Parts: sequence; structure tokens; C-alpha cells
Amino acid sequence: MTRKRNKNRSFFIACDGGRKPGYSYGSYTIYETDKELEHVSRRELPRANTSNEAEYLILIAALEHLNGRAHKGDKLLIKSDSKLMVNHLNGEWGVDKLKPLFIELVGLLKDFDWEAKWWHRSNSEKLFGH
Repeated sequence: MTRKRNKNRSFFIACDGGRKPGYSYGSYTIYETDKELEHVSRRELPRANTSNEAEYLILIAALEHLNGRAHKGDKLLIKSDSKLMVNHLNGEWGVDKLKPLFIELVGLLKDFDWEAKWWHRSNSEKLFGH
């Protein structure tokens, strides 16, 4: 017998990616309502060759972690200091070189009732220390 869910849940992901010479990294935090589910700080991202790729890859990692906990229709708020990624997700800017990562990211978002918002860099610095 499967358990029925009465209402959709709400999740929040904050993420930040970056690149220094020879090293790409990212951090994310996932909350369900007010409860922190996962916090990853300074995860190495070997696939990232640019800071923009790091921004995408760390959000992909957060969504992969959330996969299995979330259900179709759950609400998801994403906050990032990457204007590029947020504007790509919101359809404000066209996607070119990052198209493969964009397609992967949108595929992971397909079952959520999601929105992406930009937040100031200082919020990422407070939360992640970078």
C-alpha cells in the first residue's frame, strides 16, 4: 500500500559556484521549509572550466541530491548570485555555450513548481564563505 501525500512540500536551494586557476568549486544548501537537509561547502567540480559552468554544476548537484526526496508538484525556490544562470532559467536571456548544462538542469526541474531568483553576492558570502 502506498502512502498518499496530502499537500506539496516546499524546498529552498541556495547555491554558488566559482573558479580559481586550476580549481572549480561550488557550495549549496537545501532546506525543506525551515529544516536544513543538506549543506555542501567547497565541493570540487572537475567538469567546470568556467565560473558559469561551476554555477550550473553545483545547482545540478543540489537537484540530484534532492531527487528521491521531492515529489512531482513540490515547490522549489532557487537563489543564486549568478545573474546569467537565473536569467537563463527564467527565459530572460538566450543560452548558447551552456546549452548542454541548461538542458540537464531544466530536466531536473521538470517535476517541480519552481522559481529562480537572483540574490546579492553578499548573501552567498555569508552562507558559504566564498
